[in-house]
Amino acid sequence: PLLFNSSILQAQHGFGISPRLHTLLQKLPYKHDIPDAMRALYFTPHGEPRPIGYRLTNPAYATTLQRIAWLGSAVFYHGDIADDIVQAVKNATMAGSLSTQDLAHYQSYIRAPLCEPLGAYLLCGAPPPSSGAFTVISLLKTLLLSNPPTNLDPTSPAFFHRFVEASKCAFADRNHTVADPAFVDAPIRQQLSHRYLKQRAQELPLVTASNQPCDEGMPTLAFQPSQSIEKPSTTHLSIIDQYGNIASMTSSIEMAFGSRLMAGGFLLNNQLTDFSFSPQRDNGRPVANRIQANKRPRSSMAPMIIFNQRWEPVLVIGSPGGSRIINYVAKVLAQHLYLGADLAQTVHGIHVTNLNGQIEVEQDHKHTAWIVNGLQALGHKPLVRSQTSGLHVIQIKANNTYLGIADPRREGVALSQRSMWHPPLK
Repeated sequence: PLLFNSSILQAQHGFGISPRLHTLLQKLPYKHDIPDAMRALYFTPHGEPRPIGYRLTNPAYATTLQRIAWLGSAVFYHGDIADDIVQAVKNATMAGSLSTQDLAHYQSYIRAPLCEPLGAYLLCGAPPPSSGAFTVISLLKTLLLSNPPTNLDPTSPAFFHRFVEASKCAFADRNHTVADPAFVDAPIRQQLSHRYLKQRAQELPLVTASNQPCDEGMPTLAFQPSQSIEKPSTTHLSIIDQYGNIASMTSSIEMAFGSRLMAGGFLLNNQLTDFSFSPQRDNGRPVANRIQANKRPRSSMAPMIIFNQRWEPVLVIGSPGGSRIINYVAKVLAQHLYLGADLAQTVHGIHVTNLNGQIEVEQDHKHTAWIVNGLQALGHKPLVRSQTSGLHVIQIKANNTYLGIADPRREGVALSQRSMWHPPLK
């Protein structure tokens, strides 16, 4: 129960609505169709979002947390809470088919991490159905094998040119094969092998833009590439406690406020939009990430822990941001670990993304014009748009201290330069 106390108190006593939360409420689509439970919590009787600073309390959520704290996780999947979830779904304007049996039979799985050595580091993250670690590693490995850009300015248009060309091929492989491993036996290790990515790297244009999507690297595979919406309303936490335990955790309800349905004081997610909406492509071959019963959707979450060659953790990282999470995390790792850029500068630095389609440059950044002009000189046709990352990074230093950095694009905070105690080896 002690683990839940601070959250229960927060729900009971409330917190001030922040500028970001207020803005998200203002931008909420379909305001005329907001369900009653959400409207009562977040909006005034006149239909306007509650103002910045309004103390938002949620006693229903406090009660839910108290029940889970004392009775365990089973109370969530059975009984009143499960009934409330099912009724919220069935009574929605666009009703779903969720049943109490679905919740009762749900199981969480613990999977071995996906780890890959790359240079002087070991990169570890979540395995499929998350595509984050796979695509980050694929991107970085391709980038480093394409005439290693060690002499490039890590903030220059030349660097971002190579970065996005490698990103396109990493996303091509990700879209082609990554899905729930209970349904798709993806050749992950083959796609991350030195031999395969060296071949991919040799095909990258080093000095001029290709302006074409990257082709599938293994066109003989049974599956076809998929496309999904993957809304960017996600959160990330990077944590090291006083005992040296590390957590890199990304959580998402998909679009802002999820499905907008509430039960027990909490929002229900909209995670099914992570599936491909098309089960097959024009040639009739199935899409790996298509919807199937009991299947888990592919995610772009990329919580990662980076180790040195002695298996000592050196970096904890992750970000919200939908499918662009992959580019956000990979950029920091490429610039800091492999090109020597200052960690804070690369977290604060400009984002340039490409998910095997349109190249996008972050708007309203002090380097936007420079990067756009430089990429255009290389033949790119960049689109300038918002890039709302929320990177949270912890650097573990050799002198037994750590440095925490929170992305200024969101409202996260970091507690930095705290001493870390390591338990003795057994």
